[in-house]
Amino acid sequence: MEEDDAAAILTRKLLLTHPFFKKDNSISKTKGFAMPTNDLKSFSTIECLYEITKVIINYKQLYPKATLIKRFDDQTRENLYNKNVLPFWEFVFNTFPELAPFIDGKLKDKKFIRNSENGGSYILRPEGQLIIAELYKHFENKGLKQFGIFKKKFSKIDFSLSAPLWRYLIWTGEKMNSRNKPLKKNLFLYLLGEENININTLKEALDKIYKEHNFKQKTQIKAIVL
Repeated sequence: MEEDDAAAILTRKLLLTHPFFKKDNSISKTKGFAMPTNDLKSFSTIECLYEITKVIINYKQLYPKATLIKRFDDQTRENLYNKNVLPFWEFVFNTFPELAPFIDGKLKDKKFIRNSENGGSYILRPEGQLIIAELYKHFENKGLKQFGIFKKKFSKIDFSLSAPLWRYLIWTGEKMNSRNKPLKKNLFLYLLGEENININTLKEALDKIYKEHNFKQKTQIKAIVL
């Protein structure tokens, strides 16, 4: 409800005006970031949307001092919304066309719907939504060419939590693994072609997780090639 925080104002605008987020089942009633385990119909949480907005508008650059929250004029906020917030969500909805029927309660695909059997899609988990926002912004900041390549590669990633690559790192087989967020992001970055990610360091960290579960990963980690 903050009146000066641009991210809060833009998140409210998103909730009040965007046709997707105006729907009854788009946002969970929880006050926290994570989705309640008994909520199988909502897309996200308000706190998650707020954190995503902060990523998309470069919040730390707007507010380099956390204790100094200044109010931006209406035109600046409108530009942030139209040039940053809306394009991100258009990218999300275009990449995951299942989202619209999911919110309308018409989607029956168990590989996508959030559930305790196979996990559903990572895009239906607030953690996944925030990581996707961070990846989007990371490559957007690299310029139009790299951003275009990112979008093409991103569409080739399997976000089903039952996919072998996410076993134990993201999905334990029964629930989400909420730890190792930097490692998860780095794995996505590597898949998307980020050259600064050391594959050996990545494998060592993953092997440590697999060892905890007496598991040996047979799936090879390969960067996406167009």
